[in-house]
Amino acid sequence: MSRSMNDCKVLVEGKTKILTTYPSNEQLTIVYSKDDITAGDGKKHDILTGKGQLANQTTCSVFEYLKTCGVPLAYISQHGHNSFIAKRCKMLPYEVVERRVALGSYLERNPDVGAGEVFDDIIVEFFLKTTGGMWRGRNLDLNDPYIVHDERTKCILVYHAHRPPKIPRTSINVRNDTMLQDDWRHFANMRKIARQVFLHLEEAWKSIGCMLIDMKIEFGIDVDGNLVVADVIDNDSWRVFRDGKHLDKQLYRGDSPLADVLASYKEVARLTNKFRSL
Repeated sequence: MSRSMNDCKVLVEGKTKILTTYPSNEQLTIVYSKDDITAGDGKKHDILTGKGQLANQTTCSVFEYLKTCGVPLAYISQHGHNSFIAKRCKMLPYEVVERRVALGSYLERNPDVGAGEVFDDIIVEFFLKTTGGMWRGRNLDLNDPYIVHDERTKCILVYHAHRPPKIPRTSINVRNDTMLQDDWRHFANMRKIARQVFLHLEEAWKSIGCMLIDMKIEFGIDVDGNLVVADVIDNDSWRVFRDGKHLDKQLYRGDSPLADVLASYKEVARLTNKFRSL
């Protein structure tokens, strides 16, 4: 099986990934991880040689473990050093965030909560995936805003991600949006699966002496209409502490030397490889 992109058509290229066709099956895709690392919605950008291979190794170890846990996945198998094979999906334009500890933007939206507070139950939050403030043709003038689903009015209330959610910046009526109606039926299941993913990975990290603080995942609908965890889960996807110190992308956000950032990605790839034997 070819490990290059020479015989494949690029479907999507993002900041850190490339998705291509799969040569012999149009229902599959190959996901390549790049050596790029970004922060601040792409405002900060560097190339870490070897990061793509480490990110792919981490993703494959995580998905192989979640597969044994019965989590529905787009992932099928590792393809090369920096790629894996997955089902082609219609991606849902949401980021789903799960939290055990109050950190990051959660504190900005909830200033009355103390930093580091540990939640008894997993907090699950939803954010719209925007590009330049646009979401499905709507100019929200917000980057990846926080949303709340109002079951009573059947509306999605849209809030600034870094401010307390008092007055919605806008709302989207599900009844008037056919695409949103299709999405709406998946929200409860996304919440349920996201919580399962976190609990499984929290246990895996705990077994090797680390603490999973929070993480984000994305979902897609496969060709059979099934909701599946899609995209990647790598060291850009979570906060993980060992002995109270970050092992994750926060090192890069905090301007640690690039050599230290790459060392953390190597360590996480090594540690998550242990998930395969759990």
